[in-house]
Amino acid sequence: MMNNPTLEIDAALPDRYREASPHQLLQAVSLRPGDLILDVGCGKGYFTRALAARLGSSGRVLALDVNAAVIKHFKSQGLPAGCFLLLVTAVHFPLRSNSVDGAVLAFVLHESRQRQELLQEVLRVLKPGAWAMVVEWQWDPQRQTVQRWDRLPRQQTLQLLREAGFNEYAVTYQNDRFYQIITHKREVAS
Repeated sequence: MMNNPTLEIDAALPDRYREASPHQLLQAVSLRPGDLILDVGCGKGYFTRALAARLGSSGRVLALDVNAAVIKHFKSQGLPAGCFLLLVTAVHFPLRSNSVDGAVLAFVLHESRQRQELLQEVLRVLKPGAWAMVVEWQWDPQRQTVQRWDRLPRQQTLQLLREAGFNEYAVTYQNDRFYQIITHKREVAS
């Protein structure tokens, strides 16, 4: 058994996710004691567990997914302290507007048939100035002649974010297989 929880979580990841280590990617966002962070499309909890480890006992992670079987499996594996699972519809979260400090959408946007609505719902629940982190598998039209369903071009993701009302984009390429975008909800003008 390893003593470092970060290494334990990353070692349990499938190979393709090891390239996109949740712990490395989360270094790009600010996590503060007491934060409430969403993991939208949490799946088996790779990012949820990493968020919980970074937030410690004072933070909370709300892991959302549309798949009841995934939620059941995640729950059976044991939840880290401060984590809560919630089965949601694709475009409605039972949360108050302006109530969340950050949101992770890791390898989930390409899965949605209602991408714009999903991003608008994330924007609705984020507090003014709060961040959202989108991580997606890269599709490079220069090298890949057929677009795959599980790839979302970076420019398309940026356009979706702009149309949803996000601003202040920071695009970080980790490698040629995926990209990371950090964006924020506009501050309320005073």
